[in-house]
Amino acid sequence: MDQSSPSESLSIQIVSDLHVEFYRFGIPDDIIIPSAPVLALLGDIGLACTHSLRTFLLQQSSRFQHVIFLAGNHEFYNLPGQTKSVSEQIEWMRNVCAERDNLHFLEQETINLNGVHICGATLWSDIPDEFNELAERSLNDYRCSYNKSDGEEGLHRLRATETTRWHKETVAWLTNELEESKKRNQPVLVLTHHTPKLAGTSHPRHDGSELTCCFLSELSHLLKSPVKVWACGHTHHNFSMTEISGARLVSNQRGYFFRVEKNYLPDGLVLNISSTL
Repeated sequence: MDQSSPSESLSIQIVSDLHVEFYRFGIPDDIIIPSAPVLALLGDIGLACTHSLRTFLLQQSSRFQHVIFLAGNHEFYNLPGQTKSVSEQIEWMRNVCAERDNLHFLEQETINLNGVHICGATLWSDIPDEFNELAERSLNDYRCSYNKSDGEEGLHRLRATETTRWHKETVAWLTNELEESKKRNQPVLVLTHHTPKLAGTSHPRHDGSELTCCFLSELSHLLKSPVKVWACGHTHHNFSMTEISGARLVSNQRGYFFRVEKNYLPDGLVLNISSTL
């Protein structure tokens, strides 16, 4: 999808992990303060198939020239008594975003804005087989989300093998996108919910935890040209770092309303990305 306009750079505001599903009495207007023409919502914004998420997305589309939205793991959680599959929830999010021309849902998809190639996906995590049982026993992802496999009549609770497969598929897709962008000498902004680096992207209290593999993956080999910036969320721990290659890795995660994360910026993080490598 090409939505380019004449400009030497892309100015885009990064936000994630708002969790609007917890705001029973209305979402505060200042949860996001517009500071750039483009807004990127990097997952865990709210629950799919709910009025609160639809309303919030449509409201933001009236405040920005473009809004990019991708799903986190929480978008796929079901309310009590609800059993929507991941594919049904993705279809719902696509349909909501299709209500506005400037609202873009990305899941292994791209959009070109002001000469910058933007690649977006949830990403998920690369969970080794020996940790599948621990992941499914410990994380709500595998208790509150449902999927339907080919050949199955009914739904089953989401499995760690499925999210790992989606992770690998996303990495293969992204690797190809980066190779093609490199051939075109086009700068890339990568947007994911899950993080692509182990070190420095989660709170130090998680260091050494067996569950680390469930929310962090090591993709440092992709953090190089043509990637200018990789923005993500998920960990409720804000960070900004620059790789030796010059690529930046950043987040701007708000977290739960009862524990807003340190250094969350409602009027930023704003990235200004040149249209040249």
